[in-house]
Amino acid sequence: MCHPVELRPLSVRESARIQTFPDDWIFYGSVASKYKQIGKFY
Repeated sequence: MCHPVELRPLSVRESARIQTFPDDWIFYGSVASKYKQIGKFY
């Protein structure tokens, strides 16, 4: 998924917000692991 205005992918936090994770939710591991954790939530 890409950012709607800027030419970049969504950050981990932006992706988490789309999935309705609270802003204080802490993800552990590498960046790739964090994206996987968010993706498995869906």
